[in-house]
Amino acid sequence: MESALETRALTRTFGDLRAVDGIDLTVPAGSFYGFLGPNGAGKSTTIKCLTGLLAPTSGSMRILGLDPIADPVAVKRKVGVVPEDLALFDIVDDAEKAWESLLRRGLSVPNPRVRKPREKRRPKR
Repeated sequence: MESALETRALTRTFGDLRAVDGIDLTVPAGSFYGFLGPNGAGKSTTIKCLTGLLAPTSGSMRILGLDPIADPVAVKRKVGVVPEDLALFDIVDDAEKAWESLLRRGLSVPNPRVRKPREKRRPKR
């Protein structure tokens, strides 16, 4: 059976702190997994590595057969994640969120009414 996710010895350090310590994980395609653990256990750091938001210090990963380090755009086209601590969403509007999401996945804007970030609208007369 094909794996949706595979990690081998996945590690992420911040200075002397080892936030992710050699995770070996295989998630079969079609299954549902979650990360549970206390604060500081490395759950969010692991997810950020898997989604390309943070580079691992060492180890390997494959997402849907793709290497997120070698081909991050291809992985981002197939998966999506909203980290719990992404404060950016508090300061951008919905159009900006949609625009950035499309651009991150390498897609074009299908609807011309979706405006580019920070593009000023003309007042209605």
